[in-house]
Amino acid sequence: MLQRQPGTKESRYAHLLSGEPQEARSAPVGVLPSSTDNDRIGRLEAELAELRRELHELRQEFGEFKKQF
Repeated sequence: MLQRQPGTKESRYAHLLSGEPQEARSAPVGVLPSSTDNDRIGRLEAELAELRRELHELRQEFGEFKKQF
């Protein structure tokens, strides 16, 4: 039986046919995003805001168009 990894509740097991298992190293839990991740998120948020603004304008234009008929 292996040690539990952070954030998991299930027990882990390894076979013993090739000797003692080596614990796999995983990325630390709770690592903060890097500055490149923050830049990417900022660009995505700006693009989302622009798309929402365009959608709002299109809905208004479509509403005006429907009133003509």
